[in-house]
Parts: sequence; C-alpha cells; structure tokens
Amino acid sequence: MKNILIFIYMFLSVVSLYGTLFLKQEEIFKLKNWYGVIANTLATIILFLVNLLPENFIVIKIIITSLFTIFIICFFILALITLIVAKHRVEFNKDYIIILGCGIKDDGSLRRILKDRVNKAIEFYKNQLENTGKKAIIIPSGGQGKAEIISEAEAIKRYLLANGIEEEQIILEDKSTNTIQNLKYSKKIIENLSGSEKNVVFITSEYHLIRSIIFANKVGLKAECLGSQTKWYFLINALLRELGGMCFIALRCNENIKK
Repeated sequence: MKNILIFIYMFLSVVSLYGTLFLKQEEIFKLKNWYGVIANTLATIILFLVNLLPENFIVIKIIITSLFTIFIICFFILALITLIVAKHRVEFNKDYIIILGCGIKDDGSLRRILKDRVNKAIEFYKNQLENTGKKAIIIPSGGQGKAEIISEAEAIKRYLLANGIEEEQIILEDKSTNTIQNLKYSKKIIENLSGSEKNVVFITSEYHLIRSIIFANKVGLKAECLGSQTKWYFLINALLRELGGMCFIALRCNENIKK
C-alpha cells in the first residue's frame, strides 16, 4: 500500500511538471502554477522517508500514511464530481450569464483560461439566441488587480464587443477580487435590475466548478453552472489547487460573505 501511494504521488508529480512546462512562458514563472509539482514532490519524498523509519515508529507511519491516503482519495473524488458536473447540460432559458474573471495580461488582454470562459459564454449566448430568440444579459465579473491596467470585467467586455455581442447586453461587475465576491456582487446587480426570480447561469473553468457552486449556495445565488474545458495537461495542477482552496472554505467563507 505504501509503495502504491508513493507511486501515485510520483506519477502526479511528473504529470504536474509536464503540465506546468506546457504553459506559455509568462505563466511558467508564476508560483501558483508550481503548487502541484511542489506538493506532489514533497509528498513523494515524505512518504519515501516515512517508509524508511524503523518499526518502533509505527504510529507515526500509520498517521502520516493515512493523512496522505485521505488526501489522494479526496482528490480523486473531486476529479470525479467535477467530471460529472461538467457534463451537465444547461437549458436555453437564461436571463443572465455571469462570467467569473481570473486575471488578465499586462496589456489588458485575456489570458487563455479567461478567454476560454468568455468564449464559452459567447457560445451559450449565441446558441440560446438561435434556438429561442432570447437575449441574455452578460455580466463580466472581476475587479482590477494591483498589476492590471484595467479591470477584468472591462477586459472581458472589450473581448465580447469584438466578438459581436451588443454593448446594451453587457453590464459590468468590476469591484470583486475573488470568486465569492464575483458571485455575491453579480447577484446584487441582478436583484437590483430584476429581482431574485430570474434564470441565471455562471460560467467558469471546469476545474473551478465545484468551489464556485459551493460559493454560489453560500451567497444565495440560484444559478446553473457551465464550465469551459480545461486542457488535460493543466487539469491535475488546477484540481490540486482547487482542493487546497476548498480546505479553507469553512474557515474563510463566512468572513468573505460579510465583506
């Protein structure tokens, strides 16, 4: 069992490294994109060293091995649930489409992950219009980071306009700084415009769906979700980061909601 666990973490380390090296040059040097590599490599080393401990350390060996086993089980459960949720088909009856921001380039253009989300929103918007004739209001959500020349919402809006979305169908939410605020502030916009009983879908990356659903429930946003596809070589890194982020939900969620 111990050797199998070491092999699993070693395999995840290699795949995480491959996925990180596959990123564009400006993304490779971001520390957050190395979290998966670092975490899996440390886990492999720790488990290997624990395996070398003498038998009189049996209690320590059992505790450490059990913790790493629980984590890897949670990881695969998260991956399975994410896969199931990502296959959910959203009805073409939406009044609002919320796009969750995730950072932009230095020149104000969209990073690949965010561009995938916006393209998914455009695809849904146009498919709904074609199938039902119904125009949805698109809410790009995301504030301006310290190193960003414009807000994420404004960058998304510019991309939407360049791809044929009418300006009157776009309402910006440009104050949020994290996912829970994306959803909370977008919900306020919808309530101010139309009340709470509206059909809403929020769009994010596939790997980010589960945490976003949890946050949407926390802020009382009734909405379906739609995920843009995540490249396979980035998925393990992304899911590991999501699992780590979800470990802090219980500690920080209530604090963020009150802000």
